[in-house]
Amino acid sequence: MARIELADRSDLPPESRDLVASLSAKEGLPEPYRHLIQDSTRNVYRALALSPPLLEAFRTFGRTVWADCGLSPRRREITILTVGRALDAAYEWHQHVRIGLQEGLTSEEIAAIGAGADDPFDAADRTLIAYTRAHVLGNVDDDALDAFIDSFDESSLIGVSLLAGIYTTIAQLGDALALETEEPFVGWDLTGL
Repeated sequence: MARIELADRSDLPPESRDLVASLSAKEGLPEPYRHLIQDSTRNVYRALALSPPLLEAFRTFGRTVWADCGLSPRRREITILTVGRALDAAYEWHQHVRIGLQEGLTSEEIAAIGAGADDPFDAADRTLIAYTRAHVLGNVDDDALDAFIDSFDESSLIGVSLLAGIYTTIAQLGDALALETEEPFVGWDLTGL
């Protein structure tokens, strides 16, 4: 149970109610995974809705970084899942397993990230995973930075760094407030799929 009472969608002004909904719809999920979203209302946004101006600003900034980080949707989800696993952020992991599946990641690839492995990925994806882990854990060295820029570019470096930063913030918020997943946790090894 969350450490604070989360905002209820019905208590928000009508113009703010959609801000607590997931950015991705259940309809985009492959049939075997539709159980991963039973209600589009997400607890992280219910927490942020306790401050409607911050929720709106966060959603606007988050959507921009999400869309313009310089990565394909599949690689964006590799990044977010890597952040979630590096920080043991079960809430974030659970949400993005679903989105990762929608964006073309296989369950085997996601489970590999959950296990701290990168063997099913190509060289560029492995570089992305390594840079993201280093960024989140605060140990980016020259080699990690140079390898990332060699595989991607400096613009993507900024995008990935901001994306990892946003999801680090979400992980920390989820941890501080003890946010629970809306559905049963899918598990780091995806046993809940």
